[in-house]
Amino acid sequence: MQFQSSYSDGFKAAIASQSFSVAYLHRIRLPLNIDLLGCYKLFFFLTGKKKFHIDHFVYDVQPGDLFLVNQRELHYLSQLDEEDDHERVVIFIHPDYLKNLCTDQTDLCSCFTHKDEQWGHCLKLSPKEQERLMHFVHKLSGYSGFGEDIITQSVFSELMVYVNRTHQNHCLQNQGDHDITALGVDLSQSRLISPILSYIDSHITEDLSLEQLSGQFFLTTSYLCRIFKNGTGTTIHKYITAKRITLAKDLLTRGYSVTDACNLSGFKDYNGFLRSFVNAVGMPPKKYAQFGE
Repeated sequence: MQFQSSYSDGFKAAIASQSFSVAYLHRIRLPLNIDLLGCYKLFFFLTGKKKFHIDHFVYDVQPGDLFLVNQRELHYLSQLDEEDDHERVVIFIHPDYLKNLCTDQTDLCSCFTHKDEQWGHCLKLSPKEQERLMHFVHKLSGYSGFGEDIITQSVFSELMVYVNRTHQNHCLQNQGDHDITALGVDLSQSRLISPILSYIDSHITEDLSLEQLSGQFFLTTSYLCRIFKNGTGTTIHKYITAKRITLAKDLLTRGYSVTDACNLSGFKDYNGFLRSFVNAVGMPPKKYAQFGE
């Protein structure tokens, strides 16, 4: 199996094959936008010192961290320097492919769909767990020729069993422990902006102008914009647009028309919706809807 050398190529390979792909990355090419690509993803960081934003959580990334992100969760990195080495492995997984590998006894999607809300998305792997994870990653690249597809699927299935078992073990070990800072969650940032994010999420189809939001939280618009950018690494406008695009994607996959997806996700301008969708997803909404058929 050939590994991809860029994030976008990794996504495209998973979508084109309707299975999975692996990207082995070293650098970040700026600017990095909010990720709206519709795959499950495993992020295994070999270097750290960044902040990883996933929905309402802000994580301080450390080497050996494994993040589990589903296709509906907004996620992006901040505190980036294009010259920094930023080594990580990203595995893109088409949701339907993983679902088809599940059995009545084994739900391989569980680590993405049944995460403990308190413990979020991060597994801090021990050195032994890191070594085991990389063992599977290297095995994925070790086969070619006759039977490659069968062997690769077998190794991938074994990898996902291991990830789910590790996820379950970490959740059991952390039961009753409420110190989420142990997982690298930046509480100072999360607590400051969490009420704002929650309000936006629950009113995403309504008017969310800066004036309306500043009035809701009794803040000046300039101060609101500043604390939001400091806490999330992105702007209010970009965050709202990303959440609305995520909602529109879900509506499209459920069979709604492009016009209805536009209106029901909070966009007031159809042409603006089309531009935003293409910029975020890389294809028009009508074409995206065909993937859900």
